[in-house]
Amino acid sequence: MSRGGGVIPLSWLPWIRTAWALAALASLGTFVGTLLLTRQFADNLPERVALGLTALGWSHDAWFWFTIVTIAPLFTSGFVVGVAIFWLRPHDRMAFFTSVFLMTFAASNSFSPAKEYLSVVASAPLAFAIPNFLAGMLSFGLLAVFFATFPDGQFAPRWMRWIAAEGFLLSLAWNLFPAIVGDFSGPYANVVLVAVSVMFGGSLAGQVWRYRNYATPVQKQQTKWFVFGLVLIVGFLLVPSVILYGLDAADPKASVQIDLFVGAGNLAFLLLPISIAIAILRYRLWDIDILIRKTLQYALLTALLALAYFGSVVLLQSLFRSLTGGQSPAVVVISTLLIAALFTPLRRRVQEFIDRRFFRQKYDAQQVLAAFAITARDETDLAALTGELQRVVQETLQPEGISIWLRK
Repeated sequence: MSRGGGVIPLSWLPWIRTAWALAALASLGTFVGTLLLTRQFADNLPERVALGLTALGWSHDAWFWFTIVTIAPLFTSGFVVGVAIFWLRPHDRMAFFTSVFLMTFAASNSFSPAKEYLSVVASAPLAFAIPNFLAGMLSFGLLAVFFATFPDGQFAPRWMRWIAAEGFLLSLAWNLFPAIVGDFSGPYANVVLVAVSVMFGGSLAGQVWRYRNYATPVQKQQTKWFVFGLVLIVGFLLVPSVILYGLDAADPKASVQIDLFVGAGNLAFLLLPISIAIAILRYRLWDIDILIRKTLQYALLTALLALAYFGSVVLLQSLFRSLTGGQSPAVVVISTLLIAALFTPLRRRVQEFIDRRFFRQKYDAQQVLAAFAITARDETDLAALTGELQRVVQETLQPEGISIWLRK
């Protein structure tokens, strides 16, 4: 991101840091509370969800782990990228705003898709209700403002202010009328879908206009990945709606299928922190690519391991059920051992993929040095070794001249 967002005045910094810390704590508290309430909800599923899961052949634990798999990667990526951005660019207005937006949106958008879950949230203790309310009030409003001002913090075109205003209205409606807005199979579901589609569609149109008429060459490079992610988000939101349109929401099985599609579709919002991370990695958005490299690595690793764990639990539970007619605690043990065995090789593969894709020069240099280490170990001819050393230095460091001094 360019630095057009402006620098925070020094006199504001204590207040800005306090506000950021409160937003971070509210987001983290919301997610921790969500994990606890999700476990509570899974242990006491309402009749509709229980009947629907039985018809689909799912257990209560399968529902719980499905929910965790769909919310943990979203929160982890959004929260960690948000913290990294503010930690390394604490004086930049747009960095502060984007950091708060990513953290609060990731927290408030990580929830169980069943409409009955809202009653569990409504009866939650204040320790969860207060941070959840704060994160929810900020989420869609900041999302819309971010869409309207990326990458330089300016509303361009001016009508993007109305898109931002709609985002705040959606946040207000979600917090004041959660039973209506959060019922994805209720009578107002289409109204909510249209409102959300207008916000995302308008944001996409505004970004395209900005790209064609306003952005600098550097901003265009930073924006194109973000716009691509926005297009995919709109697609992921619309496609499930088309698929689910003909399902009977009164049927427990069909209604649970709707919940599962909504939960899986929520993963589309992973594209937000990912697209920002790509802009950082490839086009030096805020010049904080080093830490974001690690963030992207572990966010992707977390998502893959969570998917592997959930898949193995469901697969093994189904296998045990077909063989023994019941469930076995050994499934969790086997799945945990599988994840432990996968961690190191998978982390190495993910790191190699990210370096090859976003840090090509660094990756190529590492490969050249690794090859030279093998050559140096086996080569006995001094002239050949010095020639190879010169080639490696030229290829990795690209100096204007190279000379080697050997002590006799």
